Amino acid sequence: MSVHHRAMTPTEVRLQLHRSGYHPLPLNGKNPEINGKDWQKKRLETNPDEIRLWETMYQYAVNTGVLTKFTPCLDIDILDEEAAEEIEALVRERYEDGGHVLTRIGLPPKRAIIFRTDEPFKKINVPLIAVNETDPERREQKIEFLADGQQLAAFGIHPDTHAPYRWHGGSIGGIKREELPYIRGAEAQRLVDEIIEILTSKYGYRLKSEKKPPPADGNGTDRGADPIDWDGYLKNLIDHDYDVRFAMTLLRTGMHDGAAVNLMRALINRLDGVDPDRKQRRLNEIGDMVRSARRKIGDPPTPAELGEWSAGADPGPISPRQWLLGNQFCRGFISSLFAAGGVGKSALRLLQLISLALGRPLCGQHVFCRSRVLLISMEDDHDEVQRRVQAVLIHYGIPRNELEGWMWCATPIGRKLATQNHNDRLVGELERQIRKAVARRQPDIVALDPFIKLHSLNENDTGDMSFVCDLLTKIAVESNIAVDIPHHVHKGQITPGDADAGRGASSIRDAGRLVYTLTAMSEAEAQSFNISPDDRPSYIRLDSAKVNIAARSATATWFRIVGVPIGNATEQYPAGDTIQVAEPWSPPDAWSGVTIHTLNAILDYIQAGCRNDDGELTSERFSSGSSKDRAAWAVIPRFVPNKTEAQCRIIIKAWIRSGLLISRDYHSPSQRRDRKGLFVDDAKRPGTEVTD
Repeated sequence: MSVHHRAMTPTEVRLQLHRSGYHPLPLNGKNPEINGKDWQKKRLETNPDEIRLWETMYQYAVNTGVLTKFTPCLDIDILDEEAAEEIEALVRERYEDGGHVLTRIGLPPKRAIIFRTDEPFKKINVPLIAVNETDPERREQKIEFLADGQQLAAFGIHPDTHAPYRWHGGSIGGIKREELPYIRGAEAQRLVDEIIEILTSKYGYRLKSEKKPPPADGNGTDRGADPIDWDGYLKNLIDHDYDVRFAMTLLRTGMHDGAAVNLMRALINRLDGVDPDRKQRRLNEIGDMVRSARRKIGDPPTPAELGEWSAGADPGPISPRQWLLGNQFCRGFISSLFAAGGVGKSALRLLQLISLALGRPLCGQHVFCRSRVLLISMEDDHDEVQRRVQAVLIHYGIPRNELEGWMWCATPIGRKLATQNHNDRLVGELERQIRKAVARRQPDIVALDPFIKLHSLNENDTGDMSFVCDLLTKIAVESNIAVDIPHHVHKGQITPGDADAGRGASSIRDAGRLVYTLTAMSEAEAQSFNISPDDRPSYIRLDSAKVNIAARSATATWFRIVGVPIGNATEQYPAGDTIQVAEPWSPPDAWSGVTIHTLNAILDYIQAGCRNDDGELTSERFSSGSSKDRAAWAVIPRFVPNKTEAQCRIIIKAWIRSGLLISRDYHSPSQRRDRKGLFVDDAKRPGTEVTD
């Protein structure tokens, strides 16, 4: 729960801070109400009863501060808004995996970001000169790390703006101290050094003093002669988060990724007194941690050479693409399913995802490996997703516990992956939440349904959609997972397999490497398959529209949507719910049930020519045209009555394509002119040696 200081009294705010592990103190403006020289110690040892007395003892101290001895704070005390935002973004990217990154803003664009530590260090203060600032009173600015001996104004009214202090990313009090990112003195100094480098090289700042400020305490005895806190590192070598940060430090020195892996493995192998299984797990994770560190700090500097390689040299074994299900989902790639609303795309995708989670081809498509699934529904709430999952499990007779540990669902309705502030495209909070969920659950595929609900940008703007799709691509590549984004289609008639069927900018289509369309059965197809008009909407076809990394399928894959009662009837709703579930379906085969003997009998009839109403042969021949009295397809129902007209036409067309039936001119005595007719090439007849 967040602390809303305007709705809570100062005492309530301070008590909540105390319960969450912080050390509050009363402030008059920004200044502590000092009671003797030992005010820091007294405030560290305070208790709820004393906090309640402050309201009487310090009646003018209506603001609230937090001691920074165990809650150090990066104070970004600069007036360049772009620079302040870049520094905050740097801190968030680097530390959000280690806890909640909380930012306090009093006088914007200045801001402060809090951490936690159990190894107090001294304040870091770097005075700066804003060279480009014309106002002399604004030229002197600074970057500080408030630490042992300081405090941060956390709640109340800012004395200059006369507006409340604001928190972003959460609020201390609502977030416990133990949930903040951890930092040590040497690491804090390195962070400040990096920030100063950004400000001086990019934003026109310079140090007020040419002398570099002394580094803060690192291990308690060495004041930072070594930029890496080796003592601290060796003590925390089995800590995953610390290992990632240490890997980032190594890579920033210019060390190659492989060398960093080797060094970290060598250090861990030297550890004594560590549980062998835990030690081995950490050794196995070193490669992933270095890759994670590389992603956080970016690619290494561009080498002086291009790095070309010979295509003629033997590359050794080449790893295959990591497919998960058919040609639908593949690690490192974005897939999409274009469909109109109500066709059944959510039902189909759910069936495919449950097939992956079970490692069983319920959907009729090949499962390459049982896969962990994270389904993020942006449209249906928790209860509706539960109903949909339950319906699939009931229809296929699967106990729910078979999904335990293999499938997770989330319904963050209203949250956005990308947002817009005026003309600026911004990464939304959902992006961070997805990354954290991926790190937590380690899925093989993340499905986000539907795409349009993921963002609040302009769907028809190519740049906006490229921004959203780039965020998804980065998640897919960096996490080595498949990402699926079902998408709605534009208005009007949709052609199966049309890559341009999706709504909005073409960059949505371009970002997907595995794009399919899902369309309802057409009237012609229903006639071909002998499906009634009432049942036709229940049959849907899946067609490859843009499969950049696999061969396109020449034929559609069909499914049927069925209603499944899920048995949740109540006294008020005695019928309960019936939920749509997809199941594989195969169209009737035009050739099924027809023997070779029957096929040859049909060919004999065509070869003999047309007959009149009395059954006598005429001088006319059958043709491939539409004339009812001469159409060759009309012969087939004489021998196979259950075939539809569409199926009969399929058989005739196949015989013409193969050359078994030949269309050529003949002279019609009754018409006294040449006409086109069909003749049988006996050499290409089905094997007449086979009989019933």
